[in-house]
Amino acid sequence: MGSYRDGQPESPFYGPGEIRALCRGANWESTSLGSVELWPPSLRLAIRMCLQARFPMSVWAGPELLLIYNEAYSQLLGPAKHPWGVGRPGHEVWAEVWEDQLGPELDKVIGRAEPTQHEDQRFSLLRDGKLVESSFSCLFTPIQEGDGRVVGATTVLLETTGHNASTRHNTEPSHGLGEAFPDVIFAKATREAVARQEQQMRLLEAISATTPDFTYIFNPKGQFVYANRRLLEVWGMQLPEVIGKTCRELGYEQWHHDMHMREIAEVIESRRPIKGEVPFKAPLTGVFGVYEYIFTPVLGEHGEVDLIAGTTRDITERKRTEAELRTANEKLAEADRRKNDFIAVLSHELRNPLGPIRNSLYVLERAEPGGEQAKRARKIIDRQVQHMARLVEDLLDVTRIARGKITLQREEVDLNALVRGTAEDYRETFTRKGLELRIEPSDGPLWVDGDRTRLAEAIGDLLDNSAKFTPPGGEAILSVRSDDAGYAVVQVRDNGAGVSAATLQHLFEPFVQGEQSIDRSAGGLGLGLALVKGLVEMHGGLVEARSEGEGKGAELTLKLPLQSTDQPKLTVVRAPEQSTGVRRVLVIEDNKDTARSLKEVLELSRHEVLIAGSGAEGVELARQARPEVVICDIGLPDMDGYGVAQALRADPDAEVRAVFLVALSGYALPEDLARSKWAGFNHHMVKPPSIDAIQTILAEAPARVAG
Repeated sequence: MGSYRDGQPESPFYGPGEIRALCRGANWESTSLGSVELWPPSLRLAIRMCLQARFPMSVWAGPELLLIYNEAYSQLLGPAKHPWGVGRPGHEVWAEVWEDQLGPELDKVIGRAEPTQHEDQRFSLLRDGKLVESSFSCLFTPIQEGDGRVVGATTVLLETTGHNASTRHNTEPSHGLGEAFPDVIFAKATREAVARQEQQMRLLEAISATTPDFTYIFNPKGQFVYANRRLLEVWGMQLPEVIGKTCRELGYEQWHHDMHMREIAEVIESRRPIKGEVPFKAPLTGVFGVYEYIFTPVLGEHGEVDLIAGTTRDITERKRTEAELRTANEKLAEADRRKNDFIAVLSHELRNPLGPIRNSLYVLERAEPGGEQAKRARKIIDRQVQHMARLVEDLLDVTRIARGKITLQREEVDLNALVRGTAEDYRETFTRKGLELRIEPSDGPLWVDGDRTRLAEAIGDLLDNSAKFTPPGGEAILSVRSDDAGYAVVQVRDNGAGVSAATLQHLFEPFVQGEQSIDRSAGGLGLGLALVKGLVEMHGGLVEARSEGEGKGAELTLKLPLQSTDQPKLTVVRAPEQSTGVRRVLVIEDNKDTARSLKEVLELSRHEVLIAGSGAEGVELARQARPEVVICDIGLPDMDGYGVAQALRADPDAEVRAVFLVALSGYALPEDLARSKWAGFNHHMVKPPSIDAIQTILAEAPARVAG
């Protein structure tokens, strides 16, 4: 017996009095109405108002029109029908007047959803075991939900037996039913309150229909008593399927249901709203999202929590955006960290050669010219300068690849032969470190379409990386083969330091290196493998890295698409006609040390060399001295190198216009080369230029014919 929490403030039967106690004790679950907490809000409101009224009032609820009435109404029933009549079907309680009077009247009120009112309505009622003619003024009102559904009716009675209408009209002024029977005013208020409730429900539905949010109402047991159209669409259900169901009964996962039940209990206990956020996939439709929700208590007249109203908003896109922003911020932070690491490493790598260079210069100043000490010092300087030049070139290459500014000089290349040749170039590096380098070539040629120099550079970087991170006594294997997917596969395997899982996934990114001790004995900027990846991808290939972990060696692989032809096309390279004579050279350079050192280098080859410290001075000296070759720095303080070239090419003197122009610049992107060519330069050399490259260019310059 009894219903869930029906003795609590949210129950329509809450409060003192015999009738309320009888209602709380009734077994409503066994009736067509079911559990009290599932009753429609409009019915619950009507029952509350009925039990509070001072005049006879009743509520007819459910399909059987079960009777609920107040203390004043119980006086009309008498001991024969009260308290037996509480919760009984109306046709049992009022059997004597049901078929002809009361039943049809209620059918009309409920069927039409319209109230009716009668004065001095006569009924033959069973009182004290006898049928007694009685008169009543009656008001019948339908109980409607927000969607127009009628869930019952109310009746307000005022007995007029012994006071017929004519007598009343003769003895009292005619001011209508309300003034003649003041308690009927409350019946009117009841009808108006129910109407307001219905209007509020319709307003709620209208508002809910215009919002993308989910709106819904729980009873204190966690069962739905309302859900708006948007939520029903996500569920794939109709409202009648939802009413009275818990989240679990609607297919929610157990943890989700339990979480909401705890939250509902907390709202009831604290009488405060609670917020949350949860991922949810609708069981029937499969609609998935991340949702933000709030549960708010709906308080009754005594401050009790009668219902829990909920609003839920789909924040899936917001969460996705937040995740993307977090990822972007993490990437920016990682890039910033790598930048800082790179700057520190670059500083270290550029400083390192300065010590041996400075020491070697000291030796050269004091050692016997041509002696062993002087020779060793020169070798040290040459080696360290080459190292610095390689660092700068790597930086430039990374920039070129990132901006798509490298142009490949493609030809058909036998990758098998290229691997053999590159391995021999690096064999000394392995031998010097006490490492063994083994080669596993393919059985025959493997033809690829590529830039021979760039591919050799990529293979060399793989070997250089292996040599750096393999300790003395270790071994590296360089193999080349074809696979079934149509790729030529070059692989370097070693038993060196290995790579951690965290580093492995970023190994081919710029400035990424494995862990090194503070002395950085392996050296480098962490650019080699990034260059490999960029160059190989430019050839339509791919790179891979594998390692079982630190101390377990590594396996670096590059794959290039094989050519479909079996034989390469013959490429004929003609050597340029060169002049072996000495040159008159004008060096235009604002850096005095650079200009003087270059002058001395060229003079060792018996060239005649002049120096100008600015663009304007260089143009004037070129007009006076008539050099055969002008080597001009681009970044001059007054007139830049482009201006110098344009001025010389526009000179009235044909001999000045015909001078062989060589640009000298720290910039070497394709647009830099194109601009030099447009300005009139014959060659563009990148700082610092090698002496051999300068000598080759001077030899290529056409000889001036004496006039």
